[in-house]
Amino acid sequence: MHSRSEELTKEPVDLYELLEYCIDLLQFKAKEKRQQIFLAAEHLTIQINRGKIWRVMSNLITNAIKFSPEGARIRC
Repeated sequence: MHSRSEELTKEPVDLYELLEYCIDLLQFKAKEKRQQIFLAAEHLTIQINRGKIWRVMSNLITNAIKFSPEGARIRC
C-alpha cells in the first residue's frame, strides 16, 4: 500500500511530451473510426504527478475519440 506522500509525488513534466505519448498510444482507436488526432500544444514543463495527469489526459483523449463522429479531426 502506498502512502499519500508517494501518490502525490510531483516531478517536472513536459506536457507536450505527455500528450504526444498519450496520442501515440491511442492513435489506433482513432484510426478505427478514420479520425485524425492533431497535437496543437506547446512545450510547457510543470511540477505534477506524471501518472495521475497521464490518466486524466488519456481519459480525455479516449472520450474525444469515443464521442466524436467518424472521420473527425481531434485537436489536443
